[in-house]
Amino acid sequence: MIKLIAVLCRIAAPFDCHDEMVTNNTSMLACTMAMRDLPEWAKQFPAYHLSHWKCQIGEKANSI
Repeated sequence: MIKLIAVLCRIAAPFDCHDEMVTNNTSMLACTMAMRDLPEWAKQFPAYHLSHWKCQIGEKANSI
């Protein structure tokens, strides 16, 4: 299982970040292709900025 994970940080507190799963149960190619849509996806979280993202293998997202 491969997930696309976006790391969002609060604008008011830049070191207060959390992982947000964007896609689940996908291939590595689909995960990397989905990255191009992240800026648009992140607009649904106006109090946060998109710090970085990762394609992660496994069951659970790791905290940063």
